[in-house]
Amino acid sequence: MDEQQIIRRRKILAILLATSFILIVIVAGVVISLLNNDDFGVNIKNENSLKSENKDITLDSNDMKALREHIRSISEVPDDEEINIAFREGSYKEYKINGTSESSTQIEVLIDVENTKMTYLASITHGVNNFYGVGLSCTKSDVAKWPETFCVGTNFHSSIDANIANLLPYREIENNELKYTIKHVNNQAKLEVGVEARCDDKKAEDEAIEKAKSLLTKYGISKDQIPVQVDHGVCKAYEDYVDSNGHGNQHLSQ
Repeated sequence: MDEQQIIRRRKILAILLATSFILIVIVAGVVISLLNNDDFGVNIKNENSLKSENKDITLDSNDMKALREHIRSISEVPDDEEINIAFREGSYKEYKINGTSESSTQIEVLIDVENTKMTYLASITHGVNNFYGVGLSCTKSDVAKWPETFCVGTNFHSSIDANIANLLPYREIENNELKYTIKHVNNQAKLEVGVEARCDDKKAEDEAIEKAKSLLTKYGISKDQIPVQVDHGVCKAYEDYVDSNGHGNQHLSQ
């Protein structure tokens, strides 16, 4: 390689490095700008119409800031991407919370997030001493704008909680014996299946998973969006129980 080629390659490398640096600076600037603004990069399309529809509304700029910040924090949207949301028309409610020296106000309103295709019931505590609590709960499938989307909100509140929490844990009984269980994992947006059979019983495992999915599908949740995991510790505990007792026709209590 002659000296001219070396010089040419060094120039190309320098240009590439400079271009990369400029791009990094631009992206970083956009991210910092979004996160430092009071709107946190969250665009509410019909904010003004919400206020015009509801006279003497309690919702103020601090509430809106807290709401925007919370939406940004739980949404799996890149920091440099704007989040577009809309308040559901006719869904705004507020009521007083007693029990303190001054009554706080609880605000509830449905929100549709276009980027993630999720609908939330936003609960905002408009408190005294400038305390603003915000929570986003998933809604029933017949309320969600995109019912095919598996929703996850504050503290892992999900489509499971909104639709079938009262049905869990589910237990399948066959011949007076517990075959498998379906339960909601605490603080996780997924279902857990426990198969009361030997760990190599793939048929029983598949049947339990399908039952879990069909249970959710019955209540309007797309089975393609359902996170389901198998708790193999259940079948291992069952095997240990069988080994210690010398027979396999009894089951551990749940």
